[in-house]
Amino acid sequence: YFVMINTSSLVNTAYTATFSLEPAVEGCMDQYANNYDATANLPGECDYSCTEVSSVLEIVGGSYIGELYWELIDSTGFIMATGGDYTGSSGDVLGSISLCLTSGASYTFNAYDTYGDGWNNGTYSITTECDSLPTLFKLTMEERPLVMVNLVILHLIHIT
Repeated sequence: YFVMINTSSLVNTAYTATFSLEPAVEGCMDQYANNYDATANLPGECDYSCTEVSSVLEIVGGSYIGELYWELIDSTGFIMATGGDYTGSSGDVLGSISLCLTSGASYTFNAYDTYGDGWNNGTYSITTECDSLPTLFKLTMEERPLVMVNLVILHLIHIT
């Protein structure tokens, strides 16, 4: 193979060229997608549809929003979602993250505070629909700087 890069501009000389002689494998390269392909080296279409328990994780800030960070981990240790380095005001919705949770599976939510004084009225909630009625799991992070919550998503049945 012969590759030649020629630039006629003296101003725009900053560039990066990467070459590979591996066979092209088109596929989804996002580990969070349903059809992730670890062998893909050429971006393809990704599938984010949810066939299990479609849920939304919402993070609402309290005082000192910049101190908050968190992670949601499944039972295999896979980090499903993370957040932090927030800006905004107390009471602002800092993040609304779509999740696809598995019925009967365990999840761990780790909530951290860099200063060590808790989330200062910050909250997180996981909302899902069951029989077309919203089901809400909500915690306010006040007392401890590190909170690990083990969530088990069961077959959701709304009882009135």
